Amino acid sequence: MQKRLGAIMRLILLPVRLLLDVFAKGIESPFSVRLTASRITYKSKVVSYLMATIICVVAIGVTPFSALMYKQQLFSSQFVDFGLKTFVEGEITDFESFAEIGSTSLGFSSFTNLDNSRFTIRPSFEIRKVDSKTIYRPLISIWDTKLNNKGIFKISSRFDLYSLVKIARDNLFLFDLYYPELSKVLELSKRGDDELYYLSSRASLELFELISNAFLVNYKSIPSLLLRGHFQFLPYLQLKLELEKLLEITNDNYIDFIKSGENILIRKKDYSGENIIYRETFFSLSLLRPVVYKSIWDRNLDNDKAQTAFANALFFKARWGEQVSERLAIWVKDQIFNPLAGFDLISNNSQVEISKNYSRGLENYLVEYYKKDAIRAIESGNDNYISSVRSALQRFALVFQLAMEKNVNSYSKATIKGFNDILLALKLKDAKMLSELKSNSEDKKKDTSKNTKKNKSKRKRKR
Repeated sequence: MQKRLGAIMRLILLPVRLLLDVFAKGIESPFSVRLTASRITYKSKVVSYLMATIICVVAIGVTPFSALMYKQQLFSSQFVDFGLKTFVEGEITDFESFAEIGSTSLGFSSFTNLDNSRFTIRPSFEIRKVDSKTIYRPLISIWDTKLNNKGIFKISSRFDLYSLVKIARDNLFLFDLYYPELSKVLELSKRGDDELYYLSSRASLELFELISNAFLVNYKSIPSLLLRGHFQFLPYLQLKLELEKLLEITNDNYIDFIKSGENILIRKKDYSGENIIYRETFFSLSLLRPVVYKSIWDRNLDNDKAQTAFANALFFKARWGEQVSERLAIWVKDQIFNPLAGFDLISNNSQVEISKNYSRGLENYLVEYYKKDAIRAIESGNDNYISSVRSALQRFALVFQLAMEKNVNSYSKATIKGFNDILLALKLKDAKMLSELKSNSEDKKKDTSKNTKKNKSKRKRKR
């Protein structure tokens, strides 16, 4: 053991030893010999000094690259497109079908006709059991009428951006110099400024640059990072690993960056092997508390094209974050309804107070919306379409009923009855039964007219 330690120490002190030997000419027992308990015999001074210099320079030069061996990341690489793309609006043939849809629960709204009504959407929920708790997350059920294929768009998770970027901020020596605006925003976020929700456009671009640099840390792209003036790799590598965990990235995935409105999104595209199930995952780089969204499409050779068309239609004119709360306030005031607002009706977590009058109107709208969707599904004769509408409504009705039990005065039992009637018609595949169903508002009018007639007859009798 002592011999091994001695050999290691002599190796470590070799550069110092070589330097001391230069000044020890003619000394019988120089300090370098006493320090290392050994004597170097030089066969050719020029070659020895040259080799020692080269070894030292190479050792110092490769030291920063040792970070690439962290968790075997040297040969890890993804297909990353570092350009900034934009969503593209398709050809518009149906101007009348444009409408604003959105929800504060989902965190976005959009003015769209869903690619000239190619896609139909319906609100639903993902219901999962985690430990002893049951979690209900908003989910949009999608049907592509062109490919006759179904998909879903859902919230996968939520996180605090500060906790993600903190990894690089705490370990990158020149972080404030490289990303000054982002550093300021993160400092305000750290202090708990509740009014701070968005990153400025400059801070968002700096975050885009930071994440781009993180994905450059691999054996193929490291020269590009060096050319940008970044020589400290470990903080970027740690950030990259956290991003991979958050977006569930593997070496087979494709990553790019795309703008939606004023927001920059980081997006992952993923094919799942032989089943040809297509997934996209993304979150915004413009929000301090972003939501991770996920789209999943069933088996189809063109499901990636379906997702591209759907994303272009939905996110070309999209609003995000607190802007959606402003839109909800207008919807409530002007009695404007859309299917995704059903999430806000159930969650009741919005900063905007939803009036009782708006709630009743929205409930009637949702029953009528699902009824029309169910009629289209039955008339199409496509079992997958019918199944898609039915399963979406079953989950939505279940969560609606649970919400009704907690808030007895906030919801109508007639709405539950309407949902159940639609589910029965879907089960029987009876479009005629659906067309004969009357909306809640019609029932109320009839009840009102009956009560009016009764009151009139009572008055006559009294007279």
